[in-house]
Amino acid sequence: TYPMQGDSWHLWRTVRPELLMSSPTPVNPDCFTNFCGRKNREDNKALRMMFNRLKKNVIPGFAHFLDQHSEDDPTVESRLSIMMHRHGINMRFLGIVGRAVTGTRVRRVIISEIVARVLKHDLRKRWRNQVDKGQSSSLAYATRAVLVFNYLLIRSPESDDYWEKTVGPGIRECFIGAIALKGDQSWQKLVDKQAVARRLTQMAGIVWVRWPTQVLAERDKLMSPDILDIKERIKGGSVVPPECNPGYSFMIEALRTDHTPLKIACLKSASDSFEKCLAVRLGTHPGVLSSSGDAQLELSSFLQFFPSRAALERAENAYRRALCVRPQWKEILQRLGDVHVAQSKLSRVHETAVRLRARAGARYLQALCFQWELDNSVKGVKLHRLDHLFALPRGDLAAVSMASARFTDFKTVNFSTTKEVGASALRRGAANKKPVLVSLSVAGCLNFDDDVLKYIAKKCTNTLRSLDMSHCLKIGTEGISAVALLTGLTKLILDRATGVDDPALRLVFKECNKLEHLSLRDLPRVTNISVNYIGKFINTIQFLDISNTPQLTGSIFNEVAQMCPRFRVARGDGCYLIDDVPLITMGRCCKTIEEVSLANCVKITSLALRGIANKCKMLTTINLAGCIKIDDAALGCLCEKGAFPNLQNIDLTSCDMLTSDAVVDLANAIPRLRQLRLGKVTQISERAIDRISQICRRLEDLALDSCVGCTVEATSQVARRCTELKILSLSNCPLVDDTTLSSISLCLSGLTHLDLSGCKMITDKTLAGVVKANTALTHLNLYGCPKLGNRSLQALGEHCAELKYFSMAVTSAVQDKGVMRLVSGCPMLQDLYMTNCPQISQEIKGLIRMQMPWLNVVT
Repeated sequence: TYPMQGDSWHLWRTVRPELLMSSPTPVNPDCFTNFCGRKNREDNKALRMMFNRLKKNVIPGFAHFLDQHSEDDPTVESRLSIMMHRHGINMRFLGIVGRAVTGTRVRRVIISEIVARVLKHDLRKRWRNQVDKGQSSSLAYATRAVLVFNYLLIRSPESDDYWEKTVGPGIRECFIGAIALKGDQSWQKLVDKQAVARRLTQMAGIVWVRWPTQVLAERDKLMSPDILDIKERIKGGSVVPPECNPGYSFMIEALRTDHTPLKIACLKSASDSFEKCLAVRLGTHPGVLSSSGDAQLELSSFLQFFPSRAALERAENAYRRALCVRPQWKEILQRLGDVHVAQSKLSRVHETAVRLRARAGARYLQALCFQWELDNSVKGVKLHRLDHLFALPRGDLAAVSMASARFTDFKTVNFSTTKEVGASALRRGAANKKPVLVSLSVAGCLNFDDDVLKYIAKKCTNTLRSLDMSHCLKIGTEGISAVALLTGLTKLILDRATGVDDPALRLVFKECNKLEHLSLRDLPRVTNISVNYIGKFINTIQFLDISNTPQLTGSIFNEVAQMCPRFRVARGDGCYLIDDVPLITMGRCCKTIEEVSLANCVKITSLALRGIANKCKMLTTINLAGCIKIDDAALGCLCEKGAFPNLQNIDLTSCDMLTSDAVVDLANAIPRLRQLRLGKVTQISERAIDRISQICRRLEDLALDSCVGCTVEATSQVARRCTELKILSLSNCPLVDDTTLSSISLCLSGLTHLDLSGCKMITDKTLAGVVKANTALTHLNLYGCPKLGNRSLQALGEHCAELKYFSMAVTSAVQDKGVMRLVSGCPMLQDLYMTNCPQISQEIKGLIRMQMPWLNVVT
């Protein structure tokens, strides 16, 4: 019936049965549907004719009846709905009826009925919101009821605002033709407020201690104790049924405990409890369906490959059933997107993973659109259809990257995981009509060029604060010059954007004087001519990375250390022109430095560390890997008492001039170390390694590559004492054998990176034990271990589902069976190195490349 404003309103805006019975011609109940049948035009025409008869004959006749018999009838107020229904008129046509009557009193009664029904809808909405928040007490119901009655009966600025923003729009939305009854007057002057209060009290089931007008005669407003009882209760869909209390208790216990087996048992018990509730009588309860899906989703992260996939399927089924009951449930849409993300990670086919990510992005986007509609409806803003967002092609939906970098609005956008996204999608996703973008990442995007950057910089001039353009090879001088428009920029990343040059950077540094985070890695065309502008115009730098930019010298660090009082992180790895002077300047001018990374800066000597000792006391990380001039004197500076009280991470890889005595002194001076990398420091003895394991027991990252002191006893002591290790590298330590691996399997359970390349004495038996104990392994290097074979690969496939990098080359014991066990059991695998393995057939290599195109296989 009129008006048909939505695609599915025919399902609930129906005609009265009294009108249908009085129709001279039959009417098809499937009118205005997609399944109406072949005679849909005739059937729709019959329904239109019946509605026209209602509008032109029935409603005018009923209005004449009211004028004749209800002008002096005191019961018309309470009997109006009954009389309209007897004539076959829906209550939503009260506005049309009021426009047809001529009597003043009857029109006033109709207007009062309209307002009372709008207030009833608003009161019920308030009750539903309170129930959704878990407030179901009688006091909460009464508080919201007296608030609406105060707005109705008391004239105040809040009341005027309520009538203007709630009552008026509610009348226009629910009652067609009612706007004609208003004229030039306000709704407050047209209605009989006492009649409205009586009807609202009746429809809402409110029992008053004293009638509101009597109360208001004594005090200024109504209060909650004035309501004796409310007979009508609103039941929200999210209220927890008592039958589900055991399930929620198990869920709470699972969230509290850190013991993985107990957590899994609690989640399984919670899931079983919710399933029993759904099977008995709560099969359509959205709260129980949502809780069942939550339990399965949480449980899937602790299971192996196939059980995890089954749990995700059950979670998806529960969430879809909840959406059938309550379609616009934003939280469930987001969780359903989380399910698709998890499914994509477990998918073995690249195309399926991409499709699941696109589906997850669509779910997140749908939830975002519903939230927009809710916000706009609350603010009274006119809504616009958002269907065009769902017309995006699959590539663009995946490009929005909601599946891997979720966001709830467009203040943060990450395109870095979808490098093939088109230029139009970049513009559409990054800059809206009303730009609110704060952070944008387009790292590696192949189509991000100067035109796109200039468009975004122009649209988001006043909002953008963070911009990541690393690996964007199409960016040139024009695009970088446009960045100068972003004067409020605080974070800028240009790593490997090889088109960046000095003229554009000079303009950026001159205009963007609020930069705090700046990364200029691997820029071959950038020199000191532009970078020196940083010290001249910017005094807010906290993070500066110029690693592997060959033409830069240490002068930039000198300038920043003197001009930026909050300078914290300095990285210049691979800049071979940097010498001791920058560190000496930092020690003199910059006491806030926390991290210094100068790997492969071959000019660095012990004088640099002498310059910052006892001065930069906030230093936590120092990386001097490949600084071949670092000797015992440099470690002596680190060992001075109180020189670096916060130092926790040290990387001295390839500093081959260091001796065992200096390393022992370092361990004695800094027992709180979290990271110690001594790879290729060949002079370290067994005594030094034993001392490290004895004192530095909080180590999480330890590298002892090619150290002659890595004996069986020393490495076993490392495993027994440093039980918090997550990264361990023992590559090219020929004395490491099964005894060491047995100690690792017994004492270490949190390893994520393990390097045993070149350890030729280890065997399958002990390595399988290490794998079973460390299921969180993501990187494993077994290059050049000839005694390892299919058994090790089978253990990896059974226990290490999160493995991403694996290398097992130069061995003849690995066969096709072991490789397939590994690949099928490790769905997250990205890099597989199996060179010089003659027992692996070409057919298996081709099959892996064909079925797993995302896997980088080197054979």
